[in-house]
Amino acid sequence: MTTLLNIARRLISVIVVLLLATFLLSCLVFLLPGDPAEIMAPVGAAEFIDVIREDAGLDKGPIGYYFNWLGDLLRGDLGSYYLGTAETPVADRVVDAIPASLQLIFYTQILSLLIAIPLGLIAAYRENSRLDKVINSSLFTLASFPGFALGLILILVIGVNLAWLPPVGYVPFSESVSEHFRYMVLPVITLSAGLTATYTRLLRADVIGTLKEDFVTMASSKGISNSRILWRHVLRPSSSTLLTSAALNMGALIGGTVVIETIFVIPGLGSELAYAIGARQVVALQTLVALIAIAYVLFNTVTDVVTTFVDPRTRERRN
Repeated sequence: MTTLLNIARRLISVIVVLLLATFLLSCLVFLLPGDPAEIMAPVGAAEFIDVIREDAGLDKGPIGYYFNWLGDLLRGDLGSYYLGTAETPVADRVVDAIPASLQLIFYTQILSLLIAIPLGLIAAYRENSRLDKVINSSLFTLASFPGFALGLILILVIGVNLAWLPPVGYVPFSESVSEHFRYMVLPVITLSAGLTATYTRLLRADVIGTLKEDFVTMASSKGISNSRILWRHVLRPSSSTLLTSAALNMGALIGGTVVIETIFVIPGLGSELAYAIGARQVVALQTLVALIAIAYVLFNTVTDVVTTFVDPRTRERRN
């Protein structure tokens, strides 16, 4: 019952956070220099300014505009791009962009965790050894390297000079599985570099603490192998921070893919954000940022609930 109450309180706080976040985003539209309708109107098409202002609800003031936008959002109307004489629904472009972004994020998380988990366990088990210092130094260097710079280097070296993989572009999974993964290798490596370093260091710190617990000493005294202790007894209670970080990065990666998707010409949400900025579509940009904020909060909430069941110590601290 206590756990259910905690989940209910968490959901209420999520709703409040989302309402505040989206309201602040609406206020930012009116804080921009100039008239938002004039900013979104096509160049040389002044006759459409009043049409855009009325259609987007910009004539109702910040509060009226927010509730108009929120009502449309709850009905599934994400607004429109105002380009030329036609309106392009944001929802259509978002639906087309979501698969590419989710695939990029999913592959990045999988690769990062597959590398970080064994590295974190090894570094913690061999704490302060030469191997531990080499791993930490390498990860520190990797984390400090700008992602866009790594992406450009991979494109130039592996994609252009060596021609091992396609440098840019995207092939849907439904068209060709092999080509899809060939095109995703370089952007996934680029995005996962920094995450791998972060995840490894987080897991290492938690595993070092867990190794000092009494149940680990008891398992060792029973003659259980070190590898079995690490994978079966230590990893699970040490994974709460790693899970939380992974969930936070699920939402953060959507915004973080703006540069990477642009560099590698991947038609995802990051590219949509870049397009909305370049096309001066502030209402569409607000909707896209709001969707990212919603994803960020929801991923964080789901992980918070999952962590409660994965690590009993977390449940005890909250009670």
